[in-house]
Amino acid sequence: MTSKPTEPERSRALLSLFRPGSGTMPPLLAGREDALNELDELLGNVLGDDNERRSPPSDAVLYGPRGNGKTALLNALEDRAIRQGIDVVSLSAAQVESVRALAWRLLARPADAAADPPDNVIARTAQAAGDALRQQFPTLVMSEAAVGLPHLAAVSWEQMSDAQLDMALDDMLLSRCRNKPLLVTLDEAHTLNLEVGRRLLNLSQQARRQDAPLLLVMAGTPDLKDHLGRMEATFWSRSKVLGIGRLTPTATAEALVQPLADMDIVFSPEALTAVVEDSQCYPYFIQVWGHALCRGLAKADEYQVASLQVQQAMSAVEAARTHYYGERYREMKTRRLQDAAAAVGALFNEQPAPLTDAALLEKLILTTGIAEELAEAQLNELVRLGYIWHPAGDDRCEPGIPSLMKYVLVKTGPVL
Repeated sequence: MTSKPTEPERSRALLSLFRPGSGTMPPLLAGREDALNELDELLGNVLGDDNERRSPPSDAVLYGPRGNGKTALLNALEDRAIRQGIDVVSLSAAQVESVRALAWRLLARPADAAADPPDNVIARTAQAAGDALRQQFPTLVMSEAAVGLPHLAAVSWEQMSDAQLDMALDDMLLSRCRNKPLLVTLDEAHTLNLEVGRRLLNLSQQARRQDAPLLLVMAGTPDLKDHLGRMEATFWSRSKVLGIGRLTPTATAEALVQPLADMDIVFSPEALTAVVEDSQCYPYFIQVWGHALCRGLAKADEYQVASLQVQQAMSAVEAARTHYYGERYREMKTRRLQDAAAAVGALFNEQPAPLTDAALLEKLILTTGIAEELAEAQLNELVRLGYIWHPAGDDRCEPGIPSLMKYVLVKTGPVL
């Protein structure tokens, strides 16, 4: 029989349950089952016996406005892969600003890959990693032409120059993933260096041509499509593309109710409805609400979320939301998009249903008097920022966060 937790233990558990922040895992990843199932299908291709491992039919791309849980979804996929015996290399764009840094992350052992690579010559500090790599993977024997080094039939990757490593990277990565299936995830891919991005996409393409068990999953904001297009024109169309937007009200309620139910805490129907509506079904705000409620529950040692607890948590939620919106608004002002954002927000306020790009363009031109070309550029920039967004498979757009539009309208004043 499990003993009841003490009050300090319960308080600590409550305060650590919901953790609003960039990339933190929610206590329950609700509403993402379809996306995970799609990714699981691709992951299943790299599993099996040695003779059955194969390349997945495509790579995958997760895209959507910030704060919708793309990083959490990547983390969930990585956990599933590890449990199934698949090697995982987890990258962010800031970690791979050169092809050599990319090679370090892809070839080193997980413990070594977590450290920052040396600025230029990895061999200065990577001898231990290289020794371990040679024990973990079969000896890599390459022709003189492959490595660009005369009189050498076999070399280790940490001994190569940048140019030699770039030439041999395909063979070495294929050797690694054939020894053990590999999942490579890349977060913040919309900021990835173009040269590094082209090399990474080429590596994945080569693995698919050789039917090697390697799956690449990239995640980024709506700007990711254009950014990938600048690297390789057909990558987006050849990949499994999953749009990650706000949750449904049902999934939002589940994300709040289930973690607290595991701690014997229940919601009243009225309180749950109020929190779900105020959160806008936006994953970041769900975490903000969960954390604010848990702070109150821990302080009062209560086991029910009712209207009173919602009212008491509201001030903390509003403070967090105002700070968040202030940062987003300053971002728009830096790009001189506040007037366009206000015009778009006013139209959505009048017609809350999803709207076509043509309707938004017409409203923006009519309100601001700017030329059509500039209006189109500003709308595209608002899409890149996640202020408006096109759900996957829909040519109409919707607010990234409806309440952000109301904040912008207050800041800019009435739109004529």
